[in-house]
Amino acid sequence: MTQEPARLTYATVVHPNAYSEKNASLLIKSIREFAGRLSSSRIITMIPFGGAEEPVQTKERLEMLGADAFYCELEPVELSFPFVAEARCASQLEKIIGGNSEILAWLLANTIVLNEPSDFILRKGKELAYRPVHHKLLGLAMDEELNPFWTAVFRVCEVKEEDLFTMVPHVERREIRPYFNAGILVTRPALGLLSLWDDLFESVYMKPDFMRFYEVDHRYRIFIHQAILTGVILKMMKRDDMLELPSTYNYPVHLHYDDETPERPHLIDDLTTVRHEGFHKNPDWSSSLPAGNELKQWIKDALREP
Repeated sequence: MTQEPARLTYATVVHPNAYSEKNASLLIKSIREFAGRLSSSRIITMIPFGGAEEPVQTKERLEMLGADAFYCELEPVELSFPFVAEARCASQLEKIIGGNSEILAWLLANTIVLNEPSDFILRKGKELAYRPVHHKLLGLAMDEELNPFWTAVFRVCEVKEEDLFTMVPHVERREIRPYFNAGILVTRPALGLLSLWDDLFESVYMKPDFMRFYEVDHRYRIFIHQAILTGVILKMMKRDDMLELPSTYNYPVHLHYDDETPERPHLIDDLTTVRHEGFHKNPDWSSSLPAGNELKQWIKDALREP
């Protein structure tokens, strides 16, 4: 008898180092603890490595947490460029899933789920759920002309002016041209969005047309992956195909004190998912994390446990 495909699969990338593994452990545990009706969905972890033996211990630790773990081998030079590993892993996991899941929730490992992410269950007619970038940075305001960088991105992605629409960054009150956050994407794996992103990103990121921008501002090197993702989405989908997730998703807790918006939460407890930049590296993190005592205690316990 043919097995019905799962409704939802979570997926993330875990680099074989203590920091990334700790982040992934928090993510996995938070899904199981707080994701409500979606807490038992399959979790796939992709482990990028290159030029050495397979990181068996990382795989074993992730499997002990109840996640499925797969290796993703890259050349060392590829691993040295920001987010090439993430794009390659995203492409490979899309192929691993195949037709075995209707919906894929791609979350970077520095995510914590705090409440049921019910919006991950895409409604009929929706192909993607997303959040805008945290803040403008390399993005463009709607009243700004396309600069050479975005002109190059939209050219290789074949994006037209009529494909553009406005977004508002997470912690700023300003309208910008489309700029999708690569740390949270909910899509239908059958569409092949992540594979197309990886293919195009890898085909252009070392070309002179883009390398010249890295010499002007190192942030172009860091965020070229996210710009290409934006172009691929705009090429593949119309706005009506997409759902912008509420601001309770992917909230950047590391930018909490920079948040200029009326939606700035007093505490993160009622948010759905948050992103962080390794708050746990600070031994005194509990005094600055805007969370209630019960949630702080859960995080302390989760960080202590293997």
